[in-house]
Amino acid sequence: MPKNFTFYNPERHKEIYRQVENANPCAIIAATSRNPELAGGLYPFPLFEDGDFDIPSVFCTEVIGEELAIKAGKTFKLKMKKMWL
Repeated sequence: MPKNFTFYNPERHKEIYRQVENANPCAIIAATSRNPELAGGLYPFPLFEDGDFDIPSVFCTEVIGEELAIKAGKTFKLKMKKMWL
């Protein structure tokens, strides 16, 4: 849920936001799998859609996510292209 959503904001979601923000990443790469019930069947779909969340994020398929996970801890450049959904 969005960070400051007033109608539904469970403590677990708040804790996830705290942990991510405390880690102070330059950006987040979210790998999402195919799930027709989420995001209208869009694949991959943006995991973070929150105007109150200041950490840039991108999304990719789980296949690409697995390839990137192998390189965890290494330095690389991330080029983001704005996409209108």
